[in-house]
Amino acid sequence: MKPVIRFPYRLIAFPISSIALVLVLGSANIASAQVHNTKTGVSALASITTGDENTADGFSALQLDNTGSKNTAVGSLSLQKNTAGSTNTAVGYAALAVNTGANGNTALGTQALNKNTSGAQNTATGVNAMFANTKGTFNTANGHSALTRNTTGTDNTATGYQALFSNTTASQNTAVGSGALTSNTTGSPNVALGAGALMTCTLQSRGGSPQYAHSSGMLDAGLYVIAES
Repeated sequence: MKPVIRFPYRLIAFPISSIALVLVLGSANIASAQVHNTKTGVSALASITTGDENTADGFSALQLDNTGSKNTAVGSLSLQKNTAGSTNTAVGYAALAVNTGANGNTALGTQALNKNTSGAQNTATGVNAMFANTKGTFNTANGHSALTRNTTGTDNTATGYQALFSNTTASQNTAVGSGALTSNTTGSPNVALGAGALMTCTLQSRGGSPQYAHSSGMLDAGLYVIAES
């Protein structure tokens, strides 16, 4: 005979096995909301509630994520502060560490996009690439310290060591080559091709029209503008 819990008059008695079944089903319903998450490491994905399809590998990777989905975080503190952001990829120590709700960012390298909070659709590859970015969107940085100081600038492309390094709020600049447009802070739109191209340029190009420069082994190709409209 199954054990029965006796209740006072007018209360219904349930077999213990029935109560256990109800508890198991309730737990299953909670877990079913996030069954495709993978976590490895202390505090990885520790706060998940309904977010799904996440992968966290490393100490505190995606630690605060609760509703964000389809994120990949590999490395200690990668995407640590993310709560609702989705479709982000962070590989490297503290990559996208303070991202909270922004979507569609890719950070590959130690502290790449480290300070990003709400900037979306950015791609940063290299140590400290786009380190200081907070709200800037649609930027691409490839190279060690490329676009490192950018905060809110958008639609910039920097390829090469310290390309557009000092850029903070300027938008629509293109720098290809080591040190290209490295001193630019708010000037736009500029196009610099080659090592050191427009290295000392800091101001907006004349009339707001694009300024073009290339380098041929010169220290400061900003002195050798070849086309300007």
